[in-house]
Amino acid sequence: MDNTLMTLPTIRYSRKMREWVVADIDVQHGHQVIYDSLPTSLSLLTWNIDFVAANQWKRVTAVLDYLQYDVFQTHLHGSPQPCVVMLQEVRADTFDTILQHPWVRRYFTVFPDSPKRWPHGARYGLVTLLGRGVRITQARSLWFGNTGMARGALLVDVLVAGRALAAQVLRIANTHLESLPAGAPRRAGQMRAIAPLVHDAGVAGGLVCGDMNALVPADDALVAQCGLNDAWDCREDARAYGATWGHQPAHARFAPGRLDKILFVGRGAYRVQGTRKIGEGVTLATEDGAYLSDHCGLMCEVTVAAGGSSPIHVHY
Repeated sequence: MDNTLMTLPTIRYSRKMREWVVADIDVQHGHQVIYDSLPTSLSLLTWNIDFVAANQWKRVTAVLDYLQYDVFQTHLHGSPQPCVVMLQEVRADTFDTILQHPWVRRYFTVFPDSPKRWPHGARYGLVTLLGRGVRITQARSLWFGNTGMARGALLVDVLVAGRALAAQVLRIANTHLESLPAGAPRRAGQMRAIAPLVHDAGVAGGLVCGDMNALVPADDALVAQCGLNDAWDCREDARAYGATWGHQPAHARFAPGRLDKILFVGRGAYRVQGTRKIGEGVTLATEDGAYLSDHCGLMCEVTVAAGGSSPIHVHY
C-alpha cells in the first residue's frame, strides 16, 4: 500500500461556547506572513505514555499534571512557554481525558481532533499539543502504507521569527515507528517516508520526534541515511546513559535502549539545544507505585539563530 498524506483540522477549547471548536489557521491563501510577535524559540517534548499499563485514565491525567507542574512549572493561570508536546501510545478511550484536562483546555491547540483520524484499526495513536502562542500554518497526518501496527506520523508547520522578524516555518513531525526487532525493514521505509517532508526546501527546518523503536544497529544508521541529526549526540555529554526504555521496570527480553529520539535537519536557521530526559523514575500515586510510563520522555529547545538564513516569506 502507498503512504497517505492528508490535511486535518486542529481544535481549541472555546470558553465562550464551552466546547472544542476547529482552530483557525493563521495563514490564508495568497497572504504574505510577516509577524512582529512570533516566538524565537520553542520547547519540544516527546513522550510515549504506554497504552498497555493499568489505570489508563489516572495515568494520562497524571502525565499531564506532571508536565504542567513539574516540567513547564505552570499553574492553571500560568501559560507555558511556546511549546509543542508530542505524545505516542494514547489510547482511543483516553483521548477525551486529554480534552478534559483544564490546563490543556486553557492553553493548547490539539491535533488531531479525534482518534477517528488515526490510521484504520488503530487502538492507540499520536496526539500533538501546541501551546496557544504557537502559530500553525498547516497540520497533516501521514498514514504509513507499509505497517502491520497502524502506524503513522503527525506533521505541523509552525511559524517562528526569522531575521528582521519575518516569518519562517518549522515543520515538526510526531511519529511512532514499527515495533520489535523484526520491524526494522518497515521502520526504514517509514522513516524514508517522513524524511523528504522535513527536508522540504520550502521550510526553514524540520524535526522528527517520537518513539523510533531503535532496537537494532540498522535503526541508528538510518538517522544519517535519511540526512538527519540526533539531538542527543549534540549534548556535551553525548556518551551519557541515554536509555529511554527498558529500565522502568527492567524488561525481561530486551536491554535498556534509546528508543525515543529527537532528530533534525541540520540547517543554519536554528539550533537544537538542551536535550534531556523527562519522566524518569516518576510514579503514579497508587498503592503499587507504578511508573507513569515504561518510556522516559525527551525535551529540547529549538532556537532561531540570530541573523540566520534569509527570511522565508510564506504563501499558501
